[in-house]
Amino acid sequence: MRINSTFTDYYDCGISYGVDAETYFERLTSTLTGDDLSKDESKILENLHHNNIQLADHNIEFEYENIKYKCIEFSFNYVYVCGHVYPLVIVYLKNREYEFMSNDYFIDKLLYFYDFDNLKGFFELLKDTYYNNDFISKYQYQPRLNRFRYFFEEIKTIELTNIFSLYNEPILMFGTFKYPNTSVVSNNKAGYFDFGLNINFSLKSIQFKLIKDPFVCFQDIYMYVRYLKYNEEIPDVLNDKGKAQSKGFNCMSFRKRGKEDNKCIK
Repeated sequence: MRINSTFTDYYDCGISYGVDAETYFERLTSTLTGDDLSKDESKILENLHHNNIQLADHNIEFEYENIKYKCIEFSFNYVYVCGHVYPLVIVYLKNREYEFMSNDYFIDKLLYFYDFDNLKGFFELLKDTYYNNDFISKYQYQPRLNRFRYFFEEIKTIELTNIFSLYNEPILMFGTFKYPNTSVVSNNKAGYFDFGLNINFSLKSIQFKLIKDPFVCFQDIYMYVRYLKYNEEIPDVLNDKGKAQSKGFNCMSFRKRGKEDNKCIK
């Protein structure tokens, strides 16, 4: 697969395995907001925005990796890559106050969570090291934790996939689509993040490598692009058992045979 793009991404290394000259991925980035979105898409974005959490108090600070922060924000997002939907929570750690605005802060660090357990561990760290005994009453610790759990476990995959698939693009994302570097504010927005549908953006910017190997990601995109172009069937991802069966192995292949094992051989 050849990639036509103005930027590099973490999975581009997959080209080193060889190039299919007939398959092109036009990685053109764009963003849809406001009237460009359907009512269903706007509703999804509104729900994401409603879920966002900001924790800030001028009288207390949170220490993470030996650095103190004054404000923490949790942003909820849906990432779509090659037919699969991945819930993502981005955590913005903010410290220095803006020169022109005293009620908001520069973004100094971003963290990315693709599963509830890791996010829960970070949130537990807030409880133990940031807030004192009035944390639960002041910030409603358990309800917020339940909100995280619901976001990851009750994702409406079919509904989201049906919407994303209409765009015929391998990479999309509902939610925040500006990803500033450490201590950088983009486009004079002073840290305020718009919400919309981002198309073919950089997966490196949201650390997608945390859940997908770069070569596997490249292969997935290659197969998906061919599916869009030639309507080729996309093979399902096999688990270890499926891979073994595809090679002709069965339940007797890797252990001694017992009395109850005859039934597994057909």
